[in-house]
Amino acid sequence: MSMYTQYAQVYDESGQIFFALRMIDYLGQLLPRHGPVTQSGLGLAAGDKVLDLACGTGTVAVALAQQGLHVYGVDGSPAMIEQARCKVTETGYDVALSCQDMRAFTLPEPVDVVTCLYDSLNYLLSPADLVRAFECVRAALRPGGILLADINTPAALLHIWGADTYFGENPRVSIVMQNTYDEATTQSTVIVTGFVRRGELYERFQEEHQQRGYVPQEVATALKMAGLRLEASYDCFSFTAPGADAQRVMYVARRPIDQETRSP
Repeated sequence: MSMYTQYAQVYDESGQIFFALRMIDYLGQLLPRHGPVTQSGLGLAAGDKVLDLACGTGTVAVALAQQGLHVYGVDGSPAMIEQARCKVTETGYDVALSCQDMRAFTLPEPVDVVTCLYDSLNYLLSPADLVRAFECVRAALRPGGILLADINTPAALLHIWGADTYFGENPRVSIVMQNTYDEATTQSTVIVTGFVRRGELYERFQEEHQQRGYVPQEVATALKMAGLRLEASYDCFSFTAPGADAQRVMYVARRPIDQETRSP
């Protein structure tokens, strides 16, 4: 079962868009604190360049473009990119979309900020893949540029996902999520079964999603190996340092200015 194919068509409607909307507000607080280094200090200005990595249906990418930023959106799912393309066309904002693997993507020019949100990096199931993704991020950032990425810890996959089943519905779509968790590998497997209303009938789809939880030390090590400097980490949606029981951590990492001549 592939990921984010038919699910992409109803992703926003199933309620997932609310995380993106909440994250937009949080980014508005993070960027003044940890924006890219410019001649005038920290922060973004109209015309600056941003990559939303694993952009999904494009909600955050469009919100960034609404601020006058030049935005790239990259996602590994063709179906998600198609949904994002529809959203970009409807709004008329400038977002350059492409379908690429987060472990092997390239951009036509350096960017000032990379965002990677909604635990997208947890879909990388090995520390080596996490390093590869961070190496691509470093190559995409200009010196002094910043990465903002939230990552689920094993505690989230154990206590929130665990072995539970979740159900949600609205007049057009019903979603069932059946979860299992392997403590030895810190990996969760989620079987997503959806029922989409088509007239008087429902069309059924099913996808399998896997995530690996990462503890902060693993993320810090991967960032260092990729040539990025960890600047801060927060219990997500706050500015409090993550405790031992933190479930989602927002990482802020910078490409050091002295790496300008380093090759990818």
